[in-house]
Amino acid sequence: FGIVVLCLGVLGLLFFLFFPKISRWIIKRTIEKNYKKGQNIVLGLHKYSISSEGINDKTKLADNNVKWGAVENISATEKHIFIRLPPNLAFVIPRRAFSDDVTFKRFFEDVQKIFQATKNA
Repeated sequence: FGIVVLCLGVLGLLFFLFFPKISRWIIKRTIEKNYKKGQNIVLGLHKYSISSEGINDKTKLADNNVKWGAVENISATEKHIFIRLPPNLAFVIPRRAFSDDVTFKRFFEDVQKIFQATKNA
């Protein structure tokens, strides 16, 4: 009985130590493989458009529409705008996608206004 518990303990410890590294490696390998095949809808060029209805995210392979009611919140850092969706998803729009700081700030303010208007409606 003691040997079984010891073996299970060792296996549990090994799993705890190596699972994060193995899972990251598998995810990275899968993304790289699919990206090389042109089958990745996450990485690559995204074109976002905003309307009173919601957000459209268009890529080479996908066209996604998200209504404002699905948006949890909107925030920004110096380098990105985050439009957060449940569960743990977000549209991440980099500052470099805009021609200048004024356009970046104006886009963020416009998105916030539309979002707040839909939440208050």
